[in-house]
Amino acid sequence: MNNLNTTTPIKDEMPRFDQCVCSLWIRERGVPNFIGSGTLLKIEQATFLITAAHVIDAALGQPLMIRNPIGLKQISGCGKLTRPASGSRQDDRDDTAVMALDEDTTAFVESAYRPLPINFADAKDCLFPEKPYAFFGFPWSKGDF
Repeated sequence: MNNLNTTTPIKDEMPRFDQCVCSLWIRERGVPNFIGSGTLLKIEQATFLITAAHVIDAALGQPLMIRNPIGLKQISGCGKLTRPASGSRQDDRDDTAVMALDEDTTAFVESAYRPLPINFADAKDCLFPEKPYAFFGFPWSKGDF
C-alpha cells in the first residue's frame, strides 16, 4: 500500500527563487524605470503578484509594468493593498499589496517566470524559531533594462 501524501510537494518541482521573483517598472518621460519587485504565486489556475504596498504607492498612479525577454507589459488585474488607520505608509507594519493577474498578464508573465505554487508556501515555516521570514527586493543589478 502506498502511503505517499500526494499533496506534499516534490523538491524537484519547486521553482528556483529567481523564477518566482520579477522586477516591476514604470515609465518616466518614456524611459523604463525600475521601482521594485514582486513574488509570483499560483493558486489553482490563478496567478497573483505579491509586492510591497509602497511599490504601488511609488508608481504614483502610473501603469505598473512587468518585464520578460520580449519587453515590458502593463500589469492588468485586480488587487488590494494594506492601508494603516493613520493613512501614513510609515505606520504600515504589513506594507503588502496583492494583485490577481488577468489571463493576458498571466500568459506574458509565465513566458519568463515560474510562479510559486501555493503548496510550496507554508505560513508556519520559520527560518529560526520565533523568527518569520522576511521578503527582500529584487537585486538592483538584475533590474537593468
